[in-house]
Amino acid sequence: MTTILIVEDDDDLRRIMRWGLEAEGFEVACAADGQQALETVIEVRPDLVVLDWELPALNGIEVCTLIRNAEHSTGIPVIIVSGRYEADDIRRGIEADADAYVTKPFAIETLAGEIRRVLDRSAGRMVPAQPHTAVIEGPPRAVPDPEARIPTADTDTSPTTNPESASGHACGHRGGRRVHGHDRHGR
Repeated sequence: MTTILIVEDDDDLRRIMRWGLEAEGFEVACAADGQQALETVIEVRPDLVVLDWELPALNGIEVCTLIRNAEHSTGIPVIIVSGRYEADDIRRGIEADADAYVTKPFAIETLAGEIRRVLDRSAGRMVPAQPHTAVIEGPPRAVPDPEARIPTADTDTSPTTNPESASGHACGHRGGRRVHGHDRHGR
């Protein structure tokens, strides 16, 4: 079974994410701060890390960089989740070598889809998206590409009637906009 490490300091959101990803068929480990995340990566060796940016002590960007630079964890994919949605923030997340960037609030099915896409890409399977993706949930807004290229976008307007369902929104939000970024190799 695929193991996902959720690193989130908000207890309620961490529980909702855990419950939702378990319902999506993942095994889930959790950490509440950056230091605990680094320890859990060594202990559990997850298949992917879902990492909040705003963490106590070590923030998500610092943790992502440390995961990428540590010999024991260099190949573990990382998805940053954050309430930060400005182009500079997304660029910083991608520059920290995150594989994807998902903004809060988000739908559990959106996060699960990004997890599957990133895992497929890291396993070398063909996936229909650019390497490194920013997923922007919330009202459509103009989000410039972090590399100053013209972004491509698809709009997801499928409603969710029960925000507490496994396919519901982790924060009770509907709709969203997907903006593709570029990977660290300029693709």
